[in-house]
Amino acid sequence: MAWAPERRRAERNWRARRASQDGMGGRGRGCSSTSSHLEPRAFGSQEQEKWADLSPIKKNFYMESKATRSLSQVQVDTWRKENFNIMCDDLKDGEKRPIPNPICKFEDVFQHYPELMKSTEKAGIDLTGIAQTGTGKTLSYLMHGFIHLHSQPISREQRNGPGMLVLTPTRELALQVEAECSKYSYKGLTSVCRYGGGNRKGQIQDVTKGVDIIIATPGRLNDLQMNNFVNLRSITYLVLDEADKMLDLEFEHQIMKILLAVRPDWQTVMTSATWPDTICRLTQSYLKEPMIVYTGTRDLVNVNTVKQNIIVTTEEEK
Repeated sequence: MAWAPERRRAERNWRARRASQDGMGGRGRGCSSTSSHLEPRAFGSQEQEKWADLSPIKKNFYMESKATRSLSQVQVDTWRKENFNIMCDDLKDGEKRPIPNPICKFEDVFQHYPELMKSTEKAGIDLTGIAQTGTGKTLSYLMHGFIHLHSQPISREQRNGPGMLVLTPTRELALQVEAECSKYSYKGLTSVCRYGGGNRKGQIQDVTKGVDIIIATPGRLNDLQMNNFVNLRSITYLVLDEADKMLDLEFEHQIMKILLAVRPDWQTVMTSATWPDTICRLTQSYLKEPMIVYTGTRDLVNVNTVKQNIIVTTEEEK
């Protein structure tokens, strides 16, 4: 392919960058840390200089409720089995970390965030979520993203750029995520949706005005980034939504180039409807010692409660 040499260069840069994070932790220095610092020993001199002006990221906001903490192991196992047969595992090498108890009621996790609770009425580590389409993955990562953005040690004005990035494989999914995001008003956070086929000039104007959350397809965001229309240095919370489909559409090259422009200690949530070897490799490449949550088995298909309508049309009729 025409961009094969460029891809190899990007892959070399990515591997070198990840190697510089090993040892001192890079992204997410262990599950018990409440913030990640860009310490000089974690990077080479060039990387250290590039990211030296960034403030630490706070990642751990979860406060376990008394009801959740009091669950017995039998209750935990029963609840997970009765709710889509949820399975959890720690992908960290060596000594495993304890798996948190499941949260059985919405109030148990958001009781300390009353504004989020009000809007719905109208763990600080990387995570991979494997579940069928239609099981609520979008809302789960959006809620945590809102809390993550508002709880950082620096203000939105000091951040000087977006703090949350959601990458999706298609325009349709990007618009769905944007619609879901707009339902919840939390601390005045703003979002924009960027995708190929839309008005490029208008999208550039909206991004340069300043937003908190960018929802985008990899191709269009890579285009805006390479032309210096968007600054991704301030991103601290990254979502790779439907990662399996992004790989099927051969977006890995664009994703890699995008992530090279993001600070190296970001927090990641990756969702997928399946668990092929390619997704396992993607998890190892882009997530730092993540945990994994999946429903039933890792060989999943679309949930049977979702009705899918297929409409065959031309590009002009869309």
